[in-house]
Amino acid sequence: MSRTDFLQLTPDEFGEIVKQWNRYKTDLYRTGWEQTRFMAHCMLTPYSKKKLNPKDIILFEWEKKEEKEHTQVKIATREDFERVKKEYGG
Repeated sequence: MSRTDFLQLTPDEFGEIVKQWNRYKTDLYRTGWEQTRFMAHCMLTPYSKKKLNPKDIILFEWEKKEEKEHTQVKIATREDFERVKKEYGG
């Protein structure tokens, strides 16, 4: 980015550029580690007695957070069904 372009940015535009640059760097970092895990998986698979999944080798912190978000599903109870039935006239 040229100096002129930088000076014409608003603070919000600059903040968005910084956010996207940080996201780009984070994606590069994660990709490198995921490639390393995949290579380790390929090297270990022939020696494994069970079917080996790359996440069996190592589960990264960002994947733990994603997994936690996906597993936090509320299971509907009988009371939930009754409440919805009453609300929608069923």
